[in-house]
Amino acid sequence: MVKNRVLLALLLIALAAAPSLGFLELAANRLVSGAPVGLPAALAASGRGVLVPAALLALGPFLPQRRLTQAVIALAAAAFLLLWVHLAGAEAARLAASA
Repeated sequence: MVKNRVLLALLLIALAAAPSLGFLELAANRLVSGAPVGLPAALAASGRGVLVPAALLALGPFLPQRRLTQAVIALAAAAFLLLWVHLAGAEAARLAASA
C-alpha cells in the first residue's frame, strides 16, 4: 500500500525522464555543441554508489510515515544529490581523460 503519494509521483516522473535526458555533454571544446552522454552510460562506468540511496528513496512511498522514516528519506535524498554531483564530476573527468 502506498503511504506517500507525492514521493511516488516524483519518483515515477524521475524514472520516466532520466533515461531519455542527457546527463553530460561531450564536446571538443566549449565553443561547439556536444553530444549528450546519457545517464545509463554514466551509471555503467562509475555510478554504482548512487543506486544505494536511490533504492532507499524508491522504498520511501511504501514505508510507514513516521518521523524517523522521514528523516531517513531526507538523508537518503541528500546523499543521492551529493553522489549525483560526484558522479557528474567523475564521469566528466573520465571523459576528459579519454578525449
